[in-house]
Amino acid sequence: MKFGFHPRRAGKVAGVVALVLLAAGTGSARAQDAATAMPGASASVAALVTPEEGRLKNGLRVLSLVDPHAAVSTLQVWYDTGSRNERPGITGISHLFEHLMFKGTKKVLPEDFARQIQAVGGISDASTTWDVTFYWQALPPGQIELAARLEADRMANLALSDLNLASEREVVKEERRFRVDNQPIGRAVELLTAQAYESNPYHWPTAGWMRDLDAITLDDCKDYYAIHYAPDKAVVIIAGPTTHAANMQMVTRYFGSLKPGLPAPRVTTGEERQHGERGATLEAEVQLPLLLGGYKVPADSSADSPVIDVIANLLSTGESSRLYRKLVYEEQSALFAGGLSIGRKDVGLFYAFCAAKPDRDRDSLETTFFHEFERLATDEVTEDELTRVQNQLEAQFVFGLEQVQDRATSVGIATLIGGDPQRAAQRVARWRAVTREDIRRVAATWLVPANRTRVWVVPAPRRAS
Repeated sequence: MKFGFHPRRAGKVAGVVALVLLAAGTGSARAQDAATAMPGASASVAALVTPEEGRLKNGLRVLSLVDPHAAVSTLQVWYDTGSRNERPGITGISHLFEHLMFKGTKKVLPEDFARQIQAVGGISDASTTWDVTFYWQALPPGQIELAARLEADRMANLALSDLNLASEREVVKEERRFRVDNQPIGRAVELLTAQAYESNPYHWPTAGWMRDLDAITLDDCKDYYAIHYAPDKAVVIIAGPTTHAANMQMVTRYFGSLKPGLPAPRVTTGEERQHGERGATLEAEVQLPLLLGGYKVPADSSADSPVIDVIANLLSTGESSRLYRKLVYEEQSALFAGGLSIGRKDVGLFYAFCAAKPDRDRDSLETTFFHEFERLATDEVTEDELTRVQNQLEAQFVFGLEQVQDRATSVGIATLIGGDPQRAAQRVARWRAVTREDIRRVAATWLVPANRTRVWVVPAPRRAS
């Protein structure tokens, strides 16, 4: 496949890079520059993502986001399992299971789950990440019980068979080919991530290694289901006009009789601190070189996580970001530049990228690119610059809560990745509390050469005809 960089397509290519980075992610990347905050919005926004909490006797957590004016309801089931819960030999099973969950139960025919939701005017989907797997439906408020019944049924009675495994195995293998194997950028992101994480389960991709996808057995699937797809490993989030008391009654009716799962194996996350830059070069079907950089950053639950959010926005979000201004506008050495930080349960990764213009020196571009990270530790950010970034983050967060399903997703991330369902409501306040000294301190700790990984994607030599 040809993947060319062309000036008029630079924006599209930058978007592709961001989409590849988020292919298994939990949110959407917004690169617009919001110049001003929304005065007085913080308190009302926090209320949108402050859940009422409950728990069933079997361990199932229930979170309600009550909005009496909502015209749509959403029900989401979050499972505390993702690719970090895998092991060599069964990598990719979490994503494979996301597909198997739509293959029916003793009561529901294959693919009939989505058809029943669509029949009442709703939609459904699912996502697998490094840390979690979650399923959601958005439908009319009067039909929310249908979603609860269907979700409880497949939590307890999934139809696992050799036939279903064989068909979905081929589907996820084809997805891997499309998103990774046939995409130079996909291969580069996978290579960078594997280089950055040596002993952490984040070393392998959510898509899994192809050899493991071929090796997963039906017994592997049954074991995974018995451990991870159980009420004590799950969180149900309901957003809409129904009260928390009504939600608790409904969830108890459908999920209350389900039994807890088997004990989950301990996840080994012992990633040693990096003591030197790691790097690789990937020859691929590209027309111009692309540089990807990655810095390990604190876990999403860390007190420094909001500082990383501010730094990522400052450096790499939008055309007013430092990387874009320096490389694209001032030096005119890159077609585009950007990045995003992906928070995780364990140590995260701040990805950044730029594409070199024709005939520009790669070494010089790389030096300038990484210097923008390193100078945050020595050159203090101005108060105006910090305020602008904080305004951008708040605006992006507010715009991202327009739909009830987006609010529920924000709370799901806060609960299972951040470790506290109330963190969603605290995001804006935490960003506002970041100081210029925080930025200098965190940059000096994390955004240093010894903590980074880089990958150059360069044009492959032409084969002789």
